[in-house]
Amino acid sequence: MKEHTPFFSILITYRNREADYLRVERCLETLEAQSFQDFELVFVDFGSEPFIHKTLQAFFQQKPKHHYHYTDTRGHFWSRAKALNIGLCYSRGHYVLVLDIDMLLTPLFLEKLHQQCFPQQALVMRVYYLPQSFTAFDNLSTQFEQYQAGAQLSNNSAAGMIVAHRQALLTTGGYDTFTRIWGAEDLEMVEKLKALGLEIRHFHHQQAPVFHQWHPTEVLGLPKGWSWMVYQHYLQKKQQYQTEGMLESRDMASPIIHKTHTRPALNIAQNVVRNPEKHFVFESPKEKSWMDFHQRFMALHTGDYLYVDQDFAPARVQQGSRLGTWVKRLNKWLQHWGISYRLVDIQTHDTEFVPVNEMRDLLFYFVLVYENQLQDYYYSQTEDRILFVVVK
Repeated sequence: MKEHTPFFSILITYRNREADYLRVERCLETLEAQSFQDFELVFVDFGSEPFIHKTLQAFFQQKPKHHYHYTDTRGHFWSRAKALNIGLCYSRGHYVLVLDIDMLLTPLFLEKLHQQCFPQQALVMRVYYLPQSFTAFDNLSTQFEQYQAGAQLSNNSAAGMIVAHRQALLTTGGYDTFTRIWGAEDLEMVEKLKALGLEIRHFHHQQAPVFHQWHPTEVLGLPKGWSWMVYQHYLQKKQQYQTEGMLESRDMASPIIHKTHTRPALNIAQNVVRNPEKHFVFESPKEKSWMDFHQRFMALHTGDYLYVDQDFAPARVQQGSRLGTWVKRLNKWLQHWGISYRLVDIQTHDTEFVPVNEMRDLLFYFVLVYENQLQDYYYSQTEDRILFVVVK
């Protein structure tokens, strides 16, 4: 017997978002309460910690309509694009709806959306943002009209929640994997669909609104200059699609499901006993130390590794020490009187420190530049301590 093809494949991406799963449960409950049930859920867990992964896995085993896919990307920078491409590969529906785990759907949402799905158009959703004080989740599905008035409606530029024909999304080559941590992959997907000739419309139905659950603003810790680079990348791609049309993309050619045993950098990071000869320590001057790190990496043989396990807090304390304060004052005094302050330069050099966020940025861009030469990498940061493993 031929397997049934659902009308919708609903894609949700996730990683360590909620320790108590309240947001997850609320979102999934609104899916189960839909009047239109011809859909499947493709839930991609992009590297949650083991205890969260096991809890979600057990939860989804009780939901035959929901498909849970885990890729062990612990220590990799978050990439919504890669996670969505995995979901696209596993999807089977005629249409794909990209959904966020924070969304709550009112009961008629999929039914009304189904009525407006056509192959030559893509629909971008507008949502209502619930305030922090909102607690009436049990009444939202039946009394949503009264909550719409007090909720802020998203603007027309938001494109994170979109529905399009599955074949059209596959033809685009998937989401742009250049973006990570934070990016404009959703805006670029809209431009790709336009280049294919699809009409982009906004879907906002008064009888079937979507609500966004409030949550604390996440501190993304974007590397210096990254938001500007992402935006310039998006503008470049947008112009390319407008002038040259939809070009072949390999973003979704072979999305990888990582298994723990195939992650050498992860296994090295979890091993307390590491080869001290592979340990690299950043020292002053930082510019010289950074060049040494590059040289050490380039000298590695295939399969060999290098790691950084360093606490940057002591240097930060030293910078604020009495010696650092005294040198700073002396430097100003000598500069005021026009006296050579070579000694002060030396003292400042001795107390130089590298802020932990600056080191994070350097390692992020290192991965970005050398990604094609990396077999695997692992990055974690706890306050002032960084553990970074790179396998060539």
